[in-house]
Amino acid sequence: MRSPLSRLALSCLLIFLALESDADSRADEFTFHHENVLGTSAEFRFQCDSLERAVQAEEMLLQEIDRLRGIYSTYESDSEVRRWLAGDVDARVSSDLFDLLASCDRYEKLTNGAFNPRVSVASAIWSNAAKQGILPTEKLLRQTAASCARPVWTLDDSTRTACILPGANRTVTVDAVAKGRVIDQAALSALHIDGVDGVVINIGGDIRAAGDAAVRVWIRSPQQTTASATVELREQAIATSGGYERFFEINGQRFSHIIDPRTARPTGHSTSVSVIAPTATAADAVATALNVMSIEDALQWCESHDAYE
Repeated sequence: MRSPLSRLALSCLLIFLALESDADSRADEFTFHHENVLGTSAEFRFQCDSLERAVQAEEMLLQEIDRLRGIYSTYESDSEVRRWLAGDVDARVSSDLFDLLASCDRYEKLTNGAFNPRVSVASAIWSNAAKQGILPTEKLLRQTAASCARPVWTLDDSTRTACILPGANRTVTVDAVAKGRVIDQAALSALHIDGVDGVVINIGGDIRAAGDAAVRVWIRSPQQTTASATVELREQAIATSGGYERFFEINGQRFSHIIDPRTARPTGHSTSVSVIAPTATAADAVATALNVMSIEDALQWCESHDAYE
């Protein structure tokens, strides 16, 4: 059985952006703060033997983030994923992009479709409905859900190629796994530097502790200012998905910006979901999926997958 935390964290919680370091296990820890990293604030902590090593790790980490942003970003027209979707890049995509697409497929299967990169098709119709002030019709919702169910690409592991299927709707989003993959790969890049034993990365509330580093994270409800729970991460990550800040408003009624790709309708089961997982990629994807599920289904899913809380 899961600890009470697994049920607590699925009952409308988010990460309270106050982190406590494990001072007893980290005699030499160096912290750096940045703004506008992947469009949000960031904090990097390094457990290492000198400030010089920490600065080197910071530079390495930022370089890796910039490199991967040029591959994964759906906001930059010249990113590899945008050019691939536009047909300007052939099936022989980079290893990084292939692995990202494979992660999308893996988590879609793992969550029985609750995670789906094609959900942006449904998000687009709700965004348009909010602009027009008219709810989508039942017919449009059925058509959109059917569109979300149709695959866009096929991957060949033997050749490491990614082919877009003929006639596929290329309106997709990889954001729910891309940020996590950036954090994971950036953490590993910093750990490759001699003398760096541990790394903690916090980018906009998505947090990964890697190596010998450990971090305590406060979790609170959106309606509260005090911590509802505290968790310690060691070789783990935590991510939060919630619809309490972003929403569609139509005729005075608010709808969550988080859409269930299986129905093309906004979700309303949970205000917020925080997930602990082995990697930031996994935490990101599963937090999104569990927010889509009913609370009962989300708890059952967590109970049956030992790597997640």
